[in-house]
Amino acid sequence: MDNYSRFTRLQNQLCIVKDLTLQIKAIGLREMKDVNLEGRVQLDMMQVIIRDFKLRSYSLNSVAYHFLKEQKEDVPYKIIYDLQNENEFTRRRLAIYCIKDAYIPLRLMEKLQVIFNLTEMARVCGVPINFLFSRGQ
Repeated sequence: MDNYSRFTRLQNQLCIVKDLTLQIKAIGLREMKDVNLEGRVQLDMMQVIIRDFKLRSYSLNSVAYHFLKEQKEDVPYKIIYDLQNENEFTRRRLAIYCIKDAYIPLRLMEKLQVIFNLTEMARVCGVPINFLFSRGQ
């Protein structure tokens, strides 16, 4: 973690972590950590989905089924340790679970054209992309 403060794209800039509480009418009250990573765009697909779509459930499984017509590998968190330590077949199941957890948000981002929409909105409004999430209208 010694290099944690060096995640920015700019060599002379350090990361600054702040606690942030947002009350935005569209998404409600959110408590989060604001990490200033100069030169990098941070994007939480859950925030995008909650802000832009009215769904019954916002779990990754529900959102993936709604938009992609697929579901992720279901692994209860209580058995993750056992899957890792048992054998190569259980580790394979765990690996598939982890890969899908990372890949589904990327597929959602692509299907919903999130980067395109955010880039255009930021351009029209004349603000950085992260302002679209951290500030109201």
